[in-house]
Amino acid sequence: MRVLAWVPSWKIPRHLALRGVDQPATTDHAHHSKFGIFAPMGDAANGKKLKDKLILLGLAVLIVAPFAIYWGISRQAPDVAGSGSDLSLLDSGDKLIVSQGLSDDDLDELARFENLEELQLHYSKITDAGMPKIAGCKTLKRLILMSVHVTDNGVAELALLTGLEELVLIGTEGVSNDGLSFLPKLTKLTRFELQQCAGTDNGLAQILSDCPALTHVRLQSIRGLTNAGAKTLANMSGLKWLVLDFCLHINDDGAKHFGALTGLEMLSLHGLDELTDASLPTFAKLKSLKKLELPLHAEFTDDALARLHTELPDCEINR
Repeated sequence: MRVLAWVPSWKIPRHLALRGVDQPATTDHAHHSKFGIFAPMGDAANGKKLKDKLILLGLAVLIVAPFAIYWGISRQAPDVAGSGSDLSLLDSGDKLIVSQGLSDDDLDELARFENLEELQLHYSKITDAGMPKIAGCKTLKRLILMSVHVTDNGVAELALLTGLEELVLIGTEGVSNDGLSFLPKLTKLTRFELQQCAGTDNGLAQILSDCPALTHVRLQSIRGLTNAGAKTLANMSGLKWLVLDFCLHINDDGAKHFGALTGLEMLSLHGLDELTDASLPTFAKLKSLKKLELPLHAEFTDDALARLHTELPDCEINR
């Protein structure tokens, strides 16, 4: 299996250099370099040291993130291509494309991939105009869209992907509940992840509860999701994996309903710092749990946590 990843050619500020690549840092700069990765060159850059390092660090994260996601899935290192036109170099039998910076026009090449099962688009220029081209890939089973400029009209095109098993949307700020109302039509969908999408709320929980095959759900940084939405999610008896990290408006009143999810194997609640000891007996009922991620700053007492560990001896509990 060959993989294509497109990496944009960002311009690094002239006064910055990668240590050991462009030119070495001086001893003084190396000594004072907090991050130990980048060093500014020349006296004129001294005042911008921290800012410049943060810029470079941010660029590094943007480059690495798609590969990290891919690596977590396949454990294979992707090939790296220099432009979107390199899609034309791949054989039509390839199963996975990890691309970065592609435009709507570049997606015309997808028509050749008759057996494409997985497509990842990270930090691309895709808009609603490109979504029908993605929806034309009828063999897709896994689709990841990260920081693409689509709205409800565009994402609704995915209703045509009736064989889709996994859908991950990250940073799709133009998408709301209306755009995701098609999800119950994807009868094979077992995994859905939505992160950093301000247009969704408790209505999304109702949509997901109508998806017959869902076993894995991640809703991260969904500020519109409240205790009412948590109660709705608790009706999804088939769930094995639930992540509600940084859904900040869920507290004990919402978490108390999770006791109904008796088949749950993983529950993550990072950032739900309003949770208290009152929620821990509910979690103790989840005897199938293998991993429980609790919020770091929630005010749990040591005694209550000790009882939880006793009740769930086979569960990895982290904060």
